This record gives sequence, C-alpha cells and structure tokens, in this order.
Amino acid sequence: MESFPGKGCMSHEGEELRRLKRENNRLGMTGHIKKSHSYLLGGQAMRYKFIKEYREAFPIVLMCELLEVGKSGFYAWLSREEISRVLENKRLLIEIKLIHGESRET
Repeated sequence: MESFPGKGCMSHEGEELRRLKRENNRLGMTGHIKKSHSYLLGGQAMRYKFIKEYREAFPIVLMCELLEVGKSGFYAWLSREEISRVLENKRLLIEIKLIHGESRET
C-alpha cells in the first residue's frame, strides 16, 4: 500500500517497521524474564510467584510461555492462594477471640 501524507495509509516499510518495533519490545521483555528463569527452576509454585510479582510489568501469557507453565494453572494457583489466605484469616480470628476470652477480655 502506498503512503500518502495525510491519508492515514502506511507503506509496506512502515508496516514492517511497526511490526519489528513490537517484536523488539517483546524480545526485550523476554530477555528480562529469561534471565530470572534460572532462579525459578525450583518448581511451579516459585514460577507462579514470579508471575504474580511481575504481572503489572509483563504480559501474563508471555511469562507463562517463557516459564513453561500453563496460564490456567497460574490462575488456579492464584485463586487457591487467595482462598487459603481467607481460611488462615478465619483461623486466626478464632484464635484471637479464644485468647481474648481466656484473658477475661482484657
């Protein structure tokens, strides 16, 4: 497609440049994630924690692909983590109330 100033059309070179800039950006993210990958070989849970920590900085799909974990597995782990936190909070509340009661509510 020919490029004409003011017509909003992009030349083949312009389209290719745009595609290459996107790919370059993706590769930059990939390099950063790959550097961290060696520290994450301890297991899936560590990889999921990494994804959770960096989900604002990098696309989740890209991190899952590079760290060789499933996106659905990450989201399942994330929901289990939140559920276990809620259960732990309830357990702590019961324990606090018990201790408070034993201390004659002082």
